[in-house]
Amino acid sequence: MSRRKLTVGVYEEVLRLLELGLSVRATASTLKCSRSTVRAIRDGRRVNPSVEGENYPLWTEQVDWKYIREKLSKGDTIKDLWNFNYSELVGYSGFYRQVYRKFPNTRTKFIIHRYFNPGEYSEVDYAGMKVEWLDKRSGEIHEAPVFTGILNSSQIIYATAKCDMTSRNFIECHKSMYEYFGGVPVITVPDCLKQGVKLVHLYDPDINESYSEMAKHYGTAIVPARVRRPQDKALVESAVKLVQRFFKYFYKDHLFTSVKEINDALLRVITLINDERQHSTFKTTRRQRYEEQEKGKLKALPSTPYEYYEWKEAKVHPDSHIHIHGNYYSVPYVHRGKKVKVRVGQNQIEVFINLERIALHERCMSNHKRRITSRDHLPENAKAYYDTTPVSILSKAKNISVELHDLIDGMFKENTLANLRRSQGLIDNARKELTRSGEDRAVLVINKAVEDMKRFNKIRVPYFRDLLAKYHRESCQTKDTSIERNHNNPMLRYSNVIDISYKKTMEVNLNGSITVKEPNVRT
Repeated sequence: MSRRKLTVGVYEEVLRLLELGLSVRATASTLKCSRSTVRAIRDGRRVNPSVEGENYPLWTEQVDWKYIREKLSKGDTIKDLWNFNYSELVGYSGFYRQVYRKFPNTRTKFIIHRYFNPGEYSEVDYAGMKVEWLDKRSGEIHEAPVFTGILNSSQIIYATAKCDMTSRNFIECHKSMYEYFGGVPVITVPDCLKQGVKLVHLYDPDINESYSEMAKHYGTAIVPARVRRPQDKALVESAVKLVQRFFKYFYKDHLFTSVKEINDALLRVITLINDERQHSTFKTTRRQRYEEQEKGKLKALPSTPYEYYEWKEAKVHPDSHIHIHGNYYSVPYVHRGKKVKVRVGQNQIEVFINLERIALHERCMSNHKRRITSRDHLPENAKAYYDTTPVSILSKAKNISVELHDLIDGMFKENTLANLRRSQGLIDNARKELTRSGEDRAVLVINKAVEDMKRFNKIRVPYFRDLLAKYHRESCQTKDTSIERNHNNPMLRYSNVIDISYKKTMEVNLNGSITVKEPNVRT
């Protein structure tokens, strides 16, 4: 029986089954061919029968085709493999032709060339890699995402790293990118990530409010790429791979200790790519092409730097306040229970309903649950309560003790509304002490308790109550409970050495009269 010839269909089917993860044995059993044939096809020793018989260049014998296939399966590009391994052996065009002959399945899909006018398009994206850096203080290892942008016409590249991928850092990356470019393109094309696109839609996506404000400030239009369509931003995808390749090559074993150090390294990498390395298509550097063709076409940067604003949604509480970043801000009481939009700036908080601003506050930078209240936002009864209660509390405190009055007055000067209930508790416990000990002794006990609270800077109602109980017991123990006796009173028993009996004897005489006998006195 003659030997069966390897056909193109069997060759391509072997490659397909191997890519699906089938073993050599299973592939050979399925296609009714030998395992050695499957191994030869897998390792590149057997080529496609359609090109069999053609002469291969001598340099192909020096190429490790098994290594090439392995790297291609892991996502490496043919240009990367040529650039770092065989650029001195053969040119790029000759190399990728032989790769396609050896591995026809690596041939890419149909390509459409896009043409861009200078200053028209810019594409942005986050790189797949995250650069690790060590915090010397805590010893923790963090990861910094890398933001990459490109001007489509000159293909000049920008890259920077941030601590995280929050909306604030995402917009800050755009701000620094436009400053690096020295101008603003007409259109900016991002990916459909949440920091930029709030609601994805093929024709009319909803842009994040903060991102939209940034675009209006710089005069650029945001046109997100389609979901799972990387070809819509193919240039920045290639730029990401280029930056990653050079960064890993120069800083493969380097340990970074800060994000600033990572940015310095990225700046050296993009300077090498833009200023020193010749573009394979333009036959000139990206910087030179940018200076000659695109720099003058970009929009000018705004005269004032962009200030980041964050938009949030909140619901007005029944006490006419909303909760933003750990603090409470007042809203007009007529809007209680409604949902509002909050524009959080660096220095102020603005509250909107249907594009109408209803409240404006200075932003509190602490997150200790402070209440920033405008009296005009409160109803009339609440205004009366906040206006009269502190006065009445101070009046009550002054009637009890001057020291207690001064303590509460200092608390009100620090924050009136936050210390109202605490002051009421102090006065309530002071009044109980007045009832229990009397005015003279209670004032001394209260003053000592107030002095201790000031000394230890611990003004708390439970602590004040404990101090009052402590000093009340001490005052009771030190009181002189001895009884002064009048020794001249003969009715007292055992006065000094005199023992007087309280019992008197009565005798009834025969005539009906009564005789009272005095008690015996013993000395």
